[in-house]
Amino acid sequence: MAAKPIVTCAGEASMYNAFRPQLMECLPQEPIEWRRSYGRTPKSVHLDADLITLDEFFRQLREARPRLTAALHTFWTDCADVDTYRSTVKDQISNWLVTLRRHSLHDWLIIHVDTTEGRKGANKLLPRTTVMDRIKSDFTTKQEANRCISVWDPNRTDPRAVESWNSLMFRMRQLFVNAYAKVISQYESDMRGLRERRTDPTWRFNSYFLVQEELALVFELVSLHEDALLQYDELDALLSQFIINAGAGDIPPWIHCFIGYEDTNPEQCPVLTTWPGLSLSKRIISHLRSLILEDKISLLELRNYLFARQCLLLLLLNRPWELCERALPFLRTLPKDLERLNLSLPPGALAAWGFLSVLEILNAVSAYQEQGGDVDSFSHHTAPLWEYARKKLYELGSLCGLLPGESSTSAQLHLVVQLIAGLELLEEEELDISNTTSSTGTGNRGGSRGRSDRDSGSEDSQSEDDEPFQTPLMKLKEAISSQDAFRKQFLEFCELAMGTYKHIGHFRAARLIGQDLAGFYLKMNEPQQAISFYKDSLKVYAKEGWLSLVGQALLQMAHCQELMGDWPRLARSCAQIAACGALPHDDRRRFWRRLWDDEKLLKARTQAGEPISIPANAVLEIISISLPADSFDVGTTVVATLEINSRLVEPMQCSDVRLLVRPQSLPDALAPSPSPSPVTFTPDSLGQPEYLDLEEYVEYNKTGRSATMATLQTKDINLALRRKDSQAVYHREVSLEQSLSMAQGHLVADGPLTLTPGHNVIQLQMQADEKSLCRAVQLIILDSSHSLQLLESPSKPFFTFKILSQAPSLAIYKTCPGNHEILSGTPQVFRVCVTAGSNSLPQGAEVLISGGRGLVMAPVSSVATDPLSLAPDVFLSFPWLPEHPVVEAKLSFTTPFSVHHTLHTADQKKFVHVVVQSHPEGGTFSLESPMLSQQQSSPGKPDGPSLQLKLLNPADEKIVVNRQCQASYMWEVFIPPSTPSVHLKAEFSVAYQQLSSEEAEGHSQQRMKSVMEYRDFQTIYTLRSKVEPLKGSEFCRSKVVCMMTIQLLRVLQPVAPSPVMFEVLADPSTWAIVGRSSGVLNVDSDSKEHVLHVEVMPLVSGSLSIPSVRISRYLPASSSPLPGSSSSMPRLEAFAVGQVYNFSKTALVHVISPSSGSHGLQGTPEQLSRISLSSVF
Repeated sequence: MAAKPIVTCAGEASMYNAFRPQLMECLPQEPIEWRRSYGRTPKSVHLDADLITLDEFFRQLREARPRLTAALHTFWTDCADVDTYRSTVKDQISNWLVTLRRHSLHDWLIIHVDTTEGRKGANKLLPRTTVMDRIKSDFTTKQEANRCISVWDPNRTDPRAVESWNSLMFRMRQLFVNAYAKVISQYESDMRGLRERRTDPTWRFNSYFLVQEELALVFELVSLHEDALLQYDELDALLSQFIINAGAGDIPPWIHCFIGYEDTNPEQCPVLTTWPGLSLSKRIISHLRSLILEDKISLLELRNYLFARQCLLLLLLNRPWELCERALPFLRTLPKDLERLNLSLPPGALAAWGFLSVLEILNAVSAYQEQGGDVDSFSHHTAPLWEYARKKLYELGSLCGLLPGESSTSAQLHLVVQLIAGLELLEEEELDISNTTSSTGTGNRGGSRGRSDRDSGSEDSQSEDDEPFQTPLMKLKEAISSQDAFRKQFLEFCELAMGTYKHIGHFRAARLIGQDLAGFYLKMNEPQQAISFYKDSLKVYAKEGWLSLVGQALLQMAHCQELMGDWPRLARSCAQIAACGALPHDDRRRFWRRLWDDEKLLKARTQAGEPISIPANAVLEIISISLPADSFDVGTTVVATLEINSRLVEPMQCSDVRLLVRPQSLPDALAPSPSPSPVTFTPDSLGQPEYLDLEEYVEYNKTGRSATMATLQTKDINLALRRKDSQAVYHREVSLEQSLSMAQGHLVADGPLTLTPGHNVIQLQMQADEKSLCRAVQLIILDSSHSLQLLESPSKPFFTFKILSQAPSLAIYKTCPGNHEILSGTPQVFRVCVTAGSNSLPQGAEVLISGGRGLVMAPVSSVATDPLSLAPDVFLSFPWLPEHPVVEAKLSFTTPFSVHHTLHTADQKKFVHVVVQSHPEGGTFSLESPMLSQQQSSPGKPDGPSLQLKLLNPADEKIVVNRQCQASYMWEVFIPPSTPSVHLKAEFSVAYQQLSSEEAEGHSQQRMKSVMEYRDFQTIYTLRSKVEPLKGSEFCRSKVVCMMTIQLLRVLQPVAPSPVMFEVLADPSTWAIVGRSSGVLNVDSDSKEHVLHVEVMPLVSGSLSIPSVRISRYLPASSSPLPGSSSSMPRLEAFAVGQVYNFSKTALVHVISPSSGSHGLQGTPEQLSRISLSSVF
């Protein structure tokens, strides 16, 4: 085995003996980075060393110490005086270095311990050479400067003492790493040379194995477990390649050492006498390594040792799942290697070896699983191992005569003794229970998901703790000792393997184990236990479409049912076997004949009291079920076409074929579909995935701005939580009586029929009696003897159709083609269509049609409405029906005219202008007798002074209006003088009559009315403005400053006087405003007239509209806040319509071009500087 690194000590023995405990404790605490050669990744290693004297080191060298040992040689001294150093210490160091060089030892370190308390009285002016300086100058070069170090006593309280001690530890670790790097580099080079000589006849694998393993042990010693594992993997690959070559005929001489027998007859097949299982016990591993050293190890033992070392390293790397992953290739490689080398073992030896090895691996992994490992990752790798152990245990039971129904012979008993004798293990491995349990967990109870799920609760845990631990060898001895013990162990391993496979979702593998377990129960004469496993297998095979396996499972189920005497279920199995196309035709025909001819089955069918139910999808295939429409009227016949494919081997006589329909009440508001569409059911429609109805739910924080949680919710909890593995392949059985009681309608075939093998078409009919929503939920096919029925009950209905009761309806159409608008207030002719729906009209039936408010109807051709009623209704009543239904029809009316009114102002005069326009589809009307009368807002409360309204149109004028011509009326409003506030609410009315219409003949005139309202519309201010050239100019010229004069005249004192703000608005492409263009005027003074002057400049020539002037009420800050507003800024308020009259609104001014001698803008410098650039450009 690899030895620890060595620190040799020389010099002051008392010094290094005093520091020995602290040195041994501190050296492995901190890691050091190891930079290896060949570009390999640097790694951190921990170093632990042995502290010995130099003489003892030389003695170990003489005793052949391992080559891969790093040694660091140290010399300790605490000399503080330079003279003492020159007289004695220097010679000691020189002799020590001479001894190291003589033995080619180049890794050394001189440690000087400073024990002085300080130099308080030392001369600070003259420097003095210290002992450490002398040592460096005498024994080191520039490249060896790190070979000397000075430390303080670490027991001192000075922080520098701790710092110097840490520096010493770092220096020693660094030198150790350098020593290891040199030793390992040379060792690897020698090892590669040894491996290259593997074709030499004198080369032996065991010797090379020990060489490379020593390198792996060194890596393990410095915690480089990954590199150590790599060395063992290389050895494993090299050994496998040698064995493969030996199997091909290239047999090296050293391969015979693995045979393990003394007979030298080459023609005799060598037989191994021992086959110990894999063991991770340190005692066993040490024993196997001693066999390698003695060159007495067999191939099986070498494989065990090699894989055991790999397992221990994987456990140190905390990768137990990789250990399980490597286990199966290891277990399968050894039998092939023995076969290639023609090595034979007694029957069952490999099975016993494999059983012990896999249990040892599972026990080792279970400890990590119980410490909180990922159960799923473990189970994916442990499931095949439990299956392997189960198979090997069954193989041992078969060889030793331990299966149910068998008895062990003397030869089999002798085989049991021989197998146990060949499992050569050290007795300490069985006795050292504490060591094994601490490294491998709880034995056979660990690592099993199925067992851990079953063993729960405090009492069960207590019973497990009290149960004595069993090693794999003890379990194997117990299992092959008796049939009862074997049965118990085998059933336990089957349960563990099945449970683990189910946990990881490998249900196929679990069902295969169930098949073997069912056969085991059949051997135990327990068919009731076996049939459950066959049913589970049938579910998986039928779901995944393995028809051949489905047939085999049906045959096995039929055999179990026959042993149990379950004749009704056997009859069902016979029918399913007869319809299974994957089975031979003779077997299908035999079971079909047995269904009808066997006395026990016939008795079971006739004495059951009700037909035996068989899932229809097991014997036939529904191709389609179609309906001609998705809705039918009450009283009609519903016809459905059923297409099925019979998989039976022979025809089947059927007395009844029916499709059960479950009705559901329809809401009254459900309207019939305008165009019924055909309905067709196919099996693919049932195979569509069922989608969850998910709703998004977002939870926000208190502010409501950011989301704190977002989830998806569903109301269909049963669908979301349903387990697919727990669902039955076929639906539950429902008797014919139960099906007929649940359904209220049946689509029934007409008379008996024969269901032939292959394609069949059947017509089903039913009478639609009442309104409902019908769901086809179950198909029933009854045989002619009424003892067998085929049921098909899908998870959702086959199809859905509606039986509707058509309600009476009322439809109203206009007789005039091309005119679809219904005008209010005009006579029009309509056609009324009445239908009775699903009801029949008796002889002499009466129908009552009535209109809503404002609608006048006549039976011949007159319909009249109130002009203001725009949505009257029409009602239809059927007094002769029992429920007296009332049908309502909505009519949308449009006014025949649109009225527009406008208030006009001419200085202080007011005029009301009314325009009447006809609807585009209203035809031609004659208007006369217009009236505009003043009204009051509230009765008994006058709105103000009475106003006189004078019509300016001729009194007897008749105006014809249509889509191209409109009528215009004008009234002048006379306001009493000195009236501060005026309110006008007037009603306009005009008499109209439709012209050139047959519908309007014989009808009198009607009046149309419209209301209008105006407030505070009398004139308060008048505006006059003009633009003139400045003095000295005769004409207004472009790009020359002109004067604009604005005259504001107050003609009426307002109710609430306020300042007025004026604004001069001009087109920037035509005019430029010079100076201020707005301002506030105080009009509260006695002066009624205000004149303003604004300098403007025309930018183009021609007849230009003068800039417009806008005035507004200016509300200062003191009175500006609005109700509910905290703003204190002043604001503007526009005058009401008619309160301001502008005389110069359309005034023009003639502007001529500038004179020929002028260039650019003209005016005084002050004027030009005030021109707004934004107005110019």
